[in-house]
Amino acid sequence: MRRLRLIVGASLLLLAILPGCWNSKDVQNLAYVTAIGIDYSEDQYHMYMQVLNFTNVAKTENAELGKSIPIWVGKSTGKTLAEALGKIKETSQKSVYWGHVKVIVLTEDVLKRPINEVIEAINRYREVRYNINVFGTKEKLTDIFVQKSIFNLSPLDTLMYTPEQIFTPITGNKFIAQISEPGHSGAMPAIRIDRASWNEEKEKKPMLRLAGVYFFENRKMNAHLPEPEMVGMRWMARKISNVIINVPSEGEVAASVALISSRFRVLPTVRNGTVKFDIRAKLTGYIIELNKNESVALLGKEAAEVIKNDLLNTYRYGLKAKCDPYFLRHALYRDYPRIYRKLIAEEPFFLKEDSLGKVEVKVELTNTGKYKGRTD
Repeated sequence: MRRLRLIVGASLLLLAILPGCWNSKDVQNLAYVTAIGIDYSEDQYHMYMQVLNFTNVAKTENAELGKSIPIWVGKSTGKTLAEALGKIKETSQKSVYWGHVKVIVLTEDVLKRPINEVIEAINRYREVRYNINVFGTKEKLTDIFVQKSIFNLSPLDTLMYTPEQIFTPITGNKFIAQISEPGHSGAMPAIRIDRASWNEEKEKKPMLRLAGVYFFENRKMNAHLPEPEMVGMRWMARKISNVIINVPSEGEVAASVALISSRFRVLPTVRNGTVKFDIRAKLTGYIIELNKNESVALLGKEAAEVIKNDLLNTYRYGLKAKCDPYFLRHALYRDYPRIYRKLIAEEPFFLKEDSLGKVEVKVELTNTGKYKGRTD
C-alpha cells in the first residue's frame, strides 16, 4: 500500500510540473489571416494579407447589426513570394496563423506570369489549405480587401467568401487540376468593385461583384471574357443559383423564368477525320412572372432558345479571344487522346466556327408559382 501511495504521489507531482502543450499559443495572441492577395511589379512580388479579429466578427445574440468591423491589411514585398511571406511577419506584432485563409486574390500582372510559381510557393505552407477560393482582379488589392458586406457586415459575408450564392466558385485544388490536365484551359473567376448599385442612405456603398472569367494556356493567363460575354458558362454548373432570364415572344417579354439546376454535356465526335463537338443541356426551373397567357410547354421551348443563344454567343466570343469556355479540347482528349495530340501538334488552338456541332437545350418548368399555368 505504501509503495502504491508513493507511485501515485510521484505521478501527480509530474503532472503538476509538466506543461500541457510545449508549443501552444493563446488564441488571442495570434494574427489570423483570412485572405491573401498577390501583385507583381518592378520585378518584385507585392503580398497583401487581410487580418480579422474574430471576436468582432463572431455571430452572437448581442451582436450589433451595422456596427463597423475593423479590417487590417498588411503588405510586404520581395523578389520571391517566400521572401515576401517572411517579411510580413516582421511587422505583424503577433504570430501569423495561416490556417484560416479562405481566399486568394491575384492581380492580372501575376496571372500573366507562370501561375505554378505562385501556387507552389503558397502551398508549401502546411497551414494553408487546398480548398480555398481563388480569384483574379484588375482592382487594387487594398481596395478589394477593405470591402464590407451589406449592413457593414464583415468581409466574411462578402462575395469573396460566399460566392456560391451568386455563381460557382473554383477552389485552389480544382484550379490546379484544371491547368494540369491536357486540353483544359483553366478558368478563374474575376471580381471587381461595383460602386454604383448600392447606397446607405445618400452615401455610395461599393460592393464586390463578378467581373468575368480568366482563361489560361500553358499555365499563363491568355484571355479574359467579361461578364456579358461569358453568360453561356453559367449553364455548365449543376447547381444554378436561381438565374433569372426573360423569355421573349414576338418581340415582347412573355415571362420571367428562374433556372435552378442543369445537366451539361460535351460530346465530341470524329467523322472522316473531322472533329465536331455537340452540346446537350437539360435545365429545370420555374415561372416567376407571366405576362402572356402561353402554355408551360411553349415557355420551356422559348427559354431553351434563350439559353441556346447564350451558349452560341459565348463560344463565338471565346473564339475571338482564343479561349475554350466549354473545355471542348479537354473533352476530346478524354475520349480521343490520339486525335487530340495530332490536332494540338498541328495547331495549339484548333477550334473553329464550325467545330461546334449540334447544340440541344431542353428546359423543364416544374412550377408556375401560386397560379396555375396552361398545360396545353
